[in-house]
Amino acid sequence: IAAIVPDPVIGIDASQFRCGWLDNEMLDGRLAGKEFVSVSVRDWPSEFNFKKEIAAGLDLIAEAGYSIVFLPMHGEHDDLTSHEIAGMMQAESLVAPFDVPIEEKIAVIGGSKLLVGMRLHSLIFAGIAYTPFVALSYDPKIDAFASIAEQPVVGHVVDGGWDGKAIADASLLVIADEASYASEVAALRKRIDVLKSQAELTAQMAWATFKE
Repeated sequence: IAAIVPDPVIGIDASQFRCGWLDNEMLDGRLAGKEFVSVSVRDWPSEFNFKKEIAAGLDLIAEAGYSIVFLPMHGEHDDLTSHEIAGMMQAESLVAPFDVPIEEKIAVIGGSKLLVGMRLHSLIFAGIAYTPFVALSYDPKIDAFASIAEQPVVGHVVDGGWDGKAIADASLLVIADEASYASEVAALRKRIDVLKSQAELTAQMAWATFKE
């Protein structure tokens, strides 16, 4: 029987993960007591200078009082891009070690106020951690998941037509007001919990098939 099912990652319980990197003394307490926005970026061929616009948007978010933490999701490739964009920013930011275990990266996303993300699994991790996200698309799969989670897509990194202010506006619209933020988190939880139930059903279907 053919069926369209959620990514199995949706079924993960993100509440069980902790991040030692955030507690590392090497950070000199730079995130102690601060709200932060996590960022997942990747390289992508484009004539539109999307990296510059991401940096500008993150600077505006930082000006609003939020720390910025880059999470390289795909090893050294995303590490290079993260450092490149961080270097374009006027504000100070942090780049997590690219080899931090994925469970710790999920914990960082779960501890953040919001995720600005390009990588699909960073968006999925935000979903299972009930962390609102703002997506930047390079592939229809990004648009598709954002639509399912009912989270905004600022634009496409190839098509352009958006700027750093659009990233900041979409982000601050979600996180600047505590009442509306709490409402959005509750709504996201409701949407993702439906997918979690479907993911559990997928595992049951697979197990039943193997037993047969």
